[in-house]
Amino acid sequence: MASIENLHLEIFEQSGFAVAKVHYQIRGSQQDVLLKRRYREIAELIGDDTGAGEDGVSEPIPDGIIVSTVMTFTGTAPITRDQRIPLPSKALDEDPSGPIAAIPVEDEILAQVTLTPITVPQVSALSNVVRRGGPVNSVSAVPA
Repeated sequence: MASIENLHLEIFEQSGFAVAKVHYQIRGSQQDVLLKRRYREIAELIGDDTGAGEDGVSEPIPDGIIVSTVMTFTGTAPITRDQRIPLPSKALDEDPSGPIAAIPVEDEILAQVTLTPITVPQVSALSNVVRRGGPVNSVSAVPA
C-alpha cells in the first residue's frame, strides 16, 4: 500500500493574495510497482474546525485543490512533491468574524493529501447461446 510522508504546509500572504505551498513525499510499495496499481492523488487545503470553540466540522477551502492527478508508481523510492496554489487571501477565511467584527477570528488551515487506489472494474461478456442435445441439434460438425 502506498504511503504519504513528511507533509508540510506553508502559506505566504501579501496585498490580499496568498500562495499555499505543500511539500510531501509519496512512496509506492513493491506490490504497487509489481501490479502497476494506479492511484488518484489529491492535495487540498482544509479549514480545521476541530479545536475548542469550533463546530467540529472541517471543510475544504473553496478553490483549495492543489493537485488532482492519477499516477502509477514505477519504483519504491520516495517521490517528492512541492505543490503551490495561488488564491485570494479571503478564500482562507474559514472562520467568519466573531460577535464583534473588529476582533478577528483565527483561521486554522491544514493540507490534506489523499492517495486512493483506483480499482479496475471487472470486464465480462456473454456469447450467443448454442443449444445441443434437444430435438433440433444446432451444433455443427467440427470444421476440417
